[in-house]
Amino acid sequence: MNIKLTFSAAVTFTVLASACLGVSYSITDIGDFTASGINNFGQVVGTAYMADAYANHAIVWDSTNGIRDLGSLVPGYGSYGRDINDAGQVTGSGRVPYGGLGQYHAFRWSVDEGMVDLGALSGDNMAVGFAIDQAGHVYGVSASWNDRLTEFFEWSEDSGMIALGLPRYGY
Repeated sequence: MNIKLTFSAAVTFTVLASACLGVSYSITDIGDFTASGINNFGQVVGTAYMADAYANHAIVWDSTNGIRDLGSLVPGYGSYGRDINDAGQVTGSGRVPYGGLGQYHAFRWSVDEGMVDLGALSGDNMAVGFAIDQAGHVYGVSASWNDRLTEFFEWSEDSGMIALGLPRYGY
């Protein structure tokens, strides 16, 4: 009960403070999908079920174009959008075939290049891009089903995917 009261008070304070400061907001229905990131231009990245593909796909929504399907790394497999930078570049993960099982690779998507498979760190068979900075560098985790350990990575066009040197942790 105290948690609800605290949350309610925080929301009420935020709304009242915003109103007093002259900040205005608008709420827009942007469709039926799971949003996971937004950039400074109001472009939203997320994941939506695409009936014609029978799979989830990474998407970008903006007020001009609506929902844009970013596709997948491999036809017939799904993808998941996680973050978007101000250049409209997106990162996330896409399913790829691996030994009869679907594994995930990190990707970077742009209007010019489409969806580019970033792979996983050496020895790993799956990776997810969770963040993309303004320079287009992707940050995420790479993992192996064999040893159940994950490692943080950075990907850039210059260096490819490199481990950040933080301790690996189990999942």
